[in-house]
Amino acid sequence: MLEDFIQANKLSAKLILCARHVATAQQAADFMKVPLDCIAKTILIMIDRKEPVLCIVSGSSKVSGEKLCKLFGAREFRLASPAEVEEITGYAPGAVPPISVYGVPAILDCKLAEKKEIVAGGGSEQHLLKISPKEILEFAFDAKVEDISD
Repeated sequence: MLEDFIQANKLSAKLILCARHVATAQQAADFMKVPLDCIAKTILIMIDRKEPVLCIVSGSSKVSGEKLCKLFGAREFRLASPAEVEEITGYAPGAVPPISVYGVPAILDCKLAEKKEIVAGGGSEQHLLKISPKEILEFAFDAKVEDISD
């Protein structure tokens, strides 16, 4: 699915096959031999219990619930359940890429937007995605840059 999206849209992003499962930001940083702040975590958050949003933050950061609620004028937020992640994104938790998720708005944290290239989930626990923030903003659904991390 992700590979088809990359090819169909002629992205310069590259899928990287890993020799072992890579399910956490730290595992991705270790495998790629890059600092944790060059890794992107793509986290599905439910706003006011019903509205999904993809939050893309650095591996060394956490999503700020206070900033998200203020941004959306919401009262509450929560992490999507593993079942919701698969149902809404089509990808397993820990493998969700920052692109190729249809109909779910994406917010790229401003700290990542400054990077030339980042490494994110690649659609499975054995793949990573090397991509520029520019391509994320161009190819993620309704993507924008905001300060959403603590």
